[in-house]
Amino acid sequence: MLPITTKRLILRRMTPQDIPALQRIGGDPRVAPNLFSVTSPWPAEAVEHWIETSQFADRLGFRLGIALRERPDELIGTVGIGGAPVSVSYFVDLARNDQGFATEAAGALLEFCRNTFQLRTVTADYYCDNPASGRVLEKLGFVHVGQDVGTSPARAGPAPITLMRLDLP
Repeated sequence: MLPITTKRLILRRMTPQDIPALQRIGGDPRVAPNLFSVTSPWPAEAVEHWIETSQFADRLGFRLGIALRERPDELIGTVGIGGAPVSVSYFVDLARNDQGFATEAAGALLEFCRNTFQLRTVTADYYCDNPASGRVLEKLGFVHVGQDVGTSPARAGPAPITLMRLDLP
């Protein structure tokens, strides 16, 4: 079951030892504005609570840390799934951008959830000024279904988002 492994990655439970990496990656002022629940900087207490409330518990509504197979203790990002409707989310260290890690991790998570929970439909959204996230979703087969407005505590105000949907086979 867990961890989930791919050719290059391990998707594993997060621990308190991951707090500094999550603070650095998710709290980066270039990353946090693209996330719907993260501040910049991201305080350790908030990261600890985020980890505690997103642990895998044999149901949808969890996050996993993303690590390279050769360095399983060092997080390079996270991937999660949950909500109503069920939605996938992710973030990866900017130093690891353009290497396909977000696509690989999200694809593995979706496959796991399809098989484990018989998941058939997943949504996602991204801020329109973050087209790289849209490309990740498109590579996974998501299609555009609309526009809306989202808020992030790391943004000055509401911003346009693109809504996506994926029907799993």
